[in-house]
Amino acid sequence: MNKARTSSSSHARLTFASTDHSADAFYIAGMRAGDAFIAFEHKNKFYAVASSLELGNFQKHSRCDKVFSLETLQKELGSQASRLSGVPLTASIITLAAKKTGAAKVQVSADFPTALFLELKKRIPVEIAKGALFSERAIKSAFEQNEIRKANQILAQAFALVAELLYRSKISGKKLMLGGEVLTSEGLRKKIQALFLAEGLEPRPDLIIASGQQACDPHCLGMGPLRPNELIVVDLFAPLQKTRYWGDMTRTFL
Repeated sequence: MNKARTSSSSHARLTFASTDHSADAFYIAGMRAGDAFIAFEHKNKFYAVASSLELGNFQKHSRCDKVFSLETLQKELGSQASRLSGVPLTASIITLAAKKTGAAKVQVSADFPTALFLELKKRIPVEIAKGALFSERAIKSAFEQNEIRKANQILAQAFALVAELLYRSKISGKKLMLGGEVLTSEGLRKKIQALFLAEGLEPRPDLIIASGQQACDPHCLGMGPLRPNELIVVDLFAPLQKTRYWGDMTRTFL
């Protein structure tokens, strides 16, 4: 993951989210974290705040220039921390960490948690970014482009598997049979998920394999038997497990 192309603004560009829900949080940390955590960029350096449970993991595996200990920051807040909990305490910790890096202001994305935004405004100037918080992420490095290609190459393997299974299936009345069993959206989805897992993509549960009337319902996942002589929409999308770059393709079969 490329660490270049950050800004030298006086703002600290801040996230508070898990990496599963925020591409910006993953961009800063460079590693997966299932729980929401404080992360920000300031003057071309990346920072995170981690609890004792995650501190070693962040120090070893994140790409942050500095990882603050949550407990140490709480101690530095002194009596103030003992009077606070929840969102107000998080806002105070963010403010302290940002000021330690020399940041005078904070910038957040439009989907930043509202209650935390309001608490931060009491402690440090905060503004909502116009457009993307990390607009530079739109321009992909050679490494990033290659990761996207990797993800789509695995999707291409998955579509080849779908084509093979449909080709091998036999028509029996209004159903398709494969290996003596009815071929269903759920069954085909499981085979694709298994391929994803084996090849390094996240085996997502919401892949779309929908036929007939279901294929006419946008974003219907599809369920039940796949029928002959009907269009089957297959929409596959998933990130690489390691680097989180996505592939996304849709194909229609008959």
